[in-house]
Amino acid sequence: MIYGWDACSSDRTDCVAIPTDRARLVVFETASGTVVYDHSPGSTEFDVDRIAPRDLTFGAVQLHRVGAR
Repeated sequence: MIYGWDACSSDRTDCVAIPTDRARLVVFETASGTVVYDHSPGSTEFDVDRIAPRDLTFGAVQLHRVGAR
């Protein structure tokens, strides 16, 4: 699950003004619901309205599939 927020300026009316882009990446094992990876470790909140995303300052997201299924 990737949660993402795109920063926008305060002069726009179609979004909530936030200073920087924000994101949170959580990987679940689908069969059990076990969290395999969370880049905000220790958080037990997964509701999009209450999670605490981290500010993004730079970077890119790349997903790689390992092995054939």
